[in-house]
Amino acid sequence: MKVYRLCSEEEYENMMNTKSYESLGKECKKNRMLSNHQYQPDQKYLHFFKDFASIFYFYVREGTYVCTYDIPDELLKQYEGIGKYLDRINMRNYDYVTEYAIPNKEMDFSYLSKIDKVTRTIEFEEILFDEHIDGLETVYDREQKPDIIIDSDENHAGKK
Repeated sequence: MKVYRLCSEEEYENMMNTKSYESLGKECKKNRMLSNHQYQPDQKYLHFFKDFASIFYFYVREGTYVCTYDIPDELLKQYEGIGKYLDRINMRNYDYVTEYAIPNKEMDFSYLSKIDKVTRTIEFEEILFDEHIDGLETVYDREQKPDIIIDSDENHAGKK
């Protein structure tokens, strides 16, 4: 299932350089006011949203990255929970949002599908009319095939 995560430039660079999640994530303590996740001590977790729009509970600003993952359903079901966030419009009421807190040791780089760099601040309202697209630049796409490079000498052989 596709899930989404907002990450910093530091996390992006670490992930792309190491192709690993070993040093990523953070240790969390159980806090019923924020979520119903069952965190284990001395374990780092990465959090993911079920819906793309949920990343807008955070400040989606220039220099951050929107990561799309395709994580096996069995793994997601194991770590599914509900997070509590201030609503995105008035910032007065709470929304209860499906999210996943997965131990970093259970993550595999092959789950990463796509990374979009945020090139300008994007407001939540923009996604309602697809006005956010120009604020994202794809920097990694697992499905993208590399261009075929043709040797320039072969291209020009026999031509003068």
